[in-house]
Amino acid sequence: MWVLGAGLSTAAIGLDLFASRGFDVGGSLTVPFLLAAIASSAIGFGVVPLLRELKTGQIIREEGPAGHLKKAGTPTMGGIFFIPVAVILALGTAPTISVWAACLITLAFGFVGWLDDWQVLRRRSNQGISPRMKLLLQIFFAALFCLWALGTQGADLSTLALPGISLPLGVLFWPLAGFVLVAESNATNLTDGLDGLMAGTGAIALLGMGALVAPTHPDLMVFCA
Repeated sequence: MWVLGAGLSTAAIGLDLFASRGFDVGGSLTVPFLLAAIASSAIGFGVVPLLRELKTGQIIREEGPAGHLKKAGTPTMGGIFFIPVAVILALGTAPTISVWAACLITLAFGFVGWLDDWQVLRRRSNQGISPRMKLLLQIFFAALFCLWALGTQGADLSTLALPGISLPLGVLFWPLAGFVLVAESNATNLTDGLDGLMAGTGAIALLGMGALVAPTHPDLMVFCA
């Protein structure tokens, strides 16, 4: 994780220098990234032992690979400390309507994940909430977000900008947007709880997204960082 953190920090500095951005909280990738990383790590040092004491450990499937058995007891619910850090930092530096919307949808999907983990721990098995219930909650929150975007954003939102061409999707944009939101939420499950894997892959993806939206939405750049 130290190597990954150093690599991502170097990448953030390089992206800021390439875009001629200053190193301030609201106008760079580097500073909010470092603040979020330091705050999450500091809180984690206190929260992880508490989660261990509360026995909030992973329940491993017996039919899975034998190598996964060593993950038994790894504290789950890690999102309860790094998601609030990201939300507070984003709203504290760029409290725009777009950032509020991004924070709320993040908290909503985080709630679904927490509910699933809580059911796993309560039942002491690897069965959380039912797949149907999880999918319905995700679709519900995604639909709310799309309705907000439909009512507040311009018509250009449904136009897909590609290199050298603009592709107007019209009404097809909305089912695509909903699918992407639900798919991104479920993509975290593919990590299967490996230590630090979601944190690492998520940090890489969000740093790249932050660099992409920086020219047009610097407020969302801070949220991604």
